Amino acid sequence: MTSRLSRPICQSILLMMLTPIVISAAEPSSRVLTGHDHWVLTVAISPDGNWLLSGGDDQTLRRWNLDTGKGRILRRCGSAVTAVAYKPHGNRIAVGTWNGELEICDVRTGKSLKRFAGPSI
Repeated sequence: MTSRLSRPICQSILLMMLTPIVISAAEPSSRVLTGHDHWVLTVAISPDGNWLLSGGDDQTLRRWNLDTGKGRILRRCGSAVTAVAYKPHGNRIAVGTWNGELEICDVRTGKSLKRFAGPSI
């Protein structure tokens, strides 16, 4: 069964992608994380709540320290990063790209540990 997103949902998703990443803590403060050159397409917060991963249309995966707001490029990919997720223990991540590839990577180094190729057309 194929499902289609309604126009309001699509517009909401588009607005989320155009919005900078803003982190709000319990205190009345917030931080804007800047670094991506294009839209941010996906984010994930580490199980311990100290780190944020962001992937974007600029083909980069970035890792951010939520205490300091500092981030760095963890990995450059061959196409837009469309999905990121932490494994429950937090030391491995899954990274999905627009071209359908999926990689399991070390969260500190970004080194690929296992790669699953996307579909061939």
